[in-house]
Parts: sequence; C-alpha cells; structure tokens
Amino acid sequence: NSLTIGSILGFFVCLAIIGAYLAFPGFFPEIPFFLLVIYALSLPFSLEIILFQGLLLSVNDIFRYNALVLFRAIALLAGVTIILLIFSAGITELVIYLVLVEILFAFAYVLVARRKQSFGFKLDTGYLSKMIGYGIKVYLATQVTYLVLKFDILMVNYFLGSSQAGLYSVSSKVADMAKMLPETVALIFFPKAAALGVRAKPFANRVLIWISIIMAPLCGIIYFISGPLTILFLTEDYSGSVRPIIILLPGIFFISLAAILMNYFAAKKMPWKVVSVPFLGLLANVSLNMALLPAYGIDAAAFTSTISYTLMFLLLFLMYLKSD
Repeated sequence: NSLTIGSILGFFVCLAIIGAYLAFPGFFPEIPFFLLVIYALSLPFSLEIILFQGLLLSVNDIFRYNALVLFRAIALLAGVTIILLIFSAGITELVIYLVLVEILFAFAYVLVARRKQSFGFKLDTGYLSKMIGYGIKVYLATQVTYLVLKFDILMVNYFLGSSQAGLYSVSSKVADMAKMLPETVALIFFPKAAALGVRAKPFANRVLIWISIIMAPLCGIIYFISGPLTILFLTEDYSGSVRPIIILLPGIFFISLAAILMNYFAAKKMPWKVVSVPFLGLLANVSLNMALLPAYGIDAAAFTSTISYTLMFLLLFLMYLKSD
C-alpha cells in the first residue's frame, strides 16, 4: 500500500504543481519552469521516504531508520557544500542534486523494507478504508498541535512587527530544541504502545515518569544558561528573548508529557475527544494572544503558550486517567 499510494499520489501531486504553474504562472515568480518540473518529479520519491520511514518505525527497526536518516542528512549536507562552495555551481545543479538524493534514498528505503518481506505494487482497499478514517484523525491532531506551537510567532509578527517576532523566534527555537528528546521518545513509543495493546498503559506510565525525570532538570539547566548563552552567541541585542524563554519553560515541560500522551492515544485508535484537545489549545492560544499581546509584548506570547501547553496536558492527562 505504501509503495502504490506513494507512487500514485506523488505522481498526481507532481502533475498538479506543474499544471498550476502553467495555469497561474504569477504565483511562481522568478521560478524557472525547468527547475519546478525537476523538483516536482522528486515528490513521489519524497513521499515514499516518509511512508517507509513510518514502516521502519512500526516494526521497531530503529537502527536502520536512524542509519538512513543520518546518511540522507550527510548526503544532502555534503552535496550542498561541494556544489555551492567547491564548484561554485548554481541553483540548477543544486536542485538536480537534491532530486537525485531523494530518488536514491527512496530506493534505499524500499530495499531495506524488502528485507523484512517481499512486496510489489498492490492496493488492499479494505485495509485502506479502515486506515483513512484513522489517518484523518491523526492528521488533524498533528497539524493543529503544530499550529498551537507556531501560531504565536505569526501573531507576534502581526501585532508587534518583525523585530519583536525575530526576538521571540529565539525563544521558540529554544523550545523546539528542548522538545526534541521527548518528541523522539514519543516517536519510538508509538509503535511499541500499539503492539502492547491492553498492556500499553503500564508502559506509558514508565515513559511519562522518565520523561518527567529528564525534562525537569533540563528545564532547570535552560533557566540558568539561557541568558549567558543568548548574549554570548547572539549579542546583547537579543537579550529581550531571555525572559520569554524562562516563561516558556513550564509549558515546555508539560507539552513534552503531552507528546507522550498523544502518541498513547494514537496507539488506541485516536478517539475524537483526543483530537479536540489541540483545537482547544489553539483556541486558548489565539484568544489569550489577542487579549494580551498588544499590551504586554512577547512576554505575553510566551505566557499564553505556556497556558495553552499546560491546558492540553491537563485535558489529555484526565482522559488518560480514565482510559483502559
């Protein structure tokens, strides 16, 4: 299914982008048609990579998953460095190289998956019909959660301007870096929880405890080093981003636990009441920002984010306590 859907869907998205360029060239200013076509051709392969990464995680093949992610990143970084810095080539050569890397690694993922079980182009419509409904729920929850995490930057830019948005983006980036560990754990936790079935909750309890033990001191370390490191690496001009970082720390702690809980519920077929939690978080974030941002600046953006993250965790945790 991944091989077939990835190829077919990627092909049609490729055609749609090319068709959009031909129909509305004004939407693609200064982008040569040749480069757009070349890059569009990579979309089926990029989609295959995403799908087969999920498959490797689902069978708990963490070693090959990490190896391919690492080698792909090295190939992209080395290629870009060689093309731009050593050969002083242009954007055309760069785009062609990026597309070739996507094609190469798409085949690599397929070959690695075939080590587990042979397969070909085929559609299991019964399986797909069951998965589409589940996929829509997970997609909604994931995308709205992403908006909760990022929408505040847009609102800062709208109410306070690009300068303050630049300061706040430093705080947001620190939060992103702090969340990388629990998000990685959550990614690995999901297939394990799905495989455990009714035994998933005791396992989730242990994961939540360990994430709490790790994230609490990590947030404490960020509290003490954020100021000196910000001034050291970004100069005194960015000192205004330090207080929002500190205000965000409780929110970082709670959203880290919420990531585990979201993946726990994803392993439990993602009930619609769980899907509603990110929407409530987004509503709280936007409403509080509209009320507080104009008067209190980027400190308010950090405060409203912390409130939203904490609210999402509390709602998920209450549902978790009542779950089987």
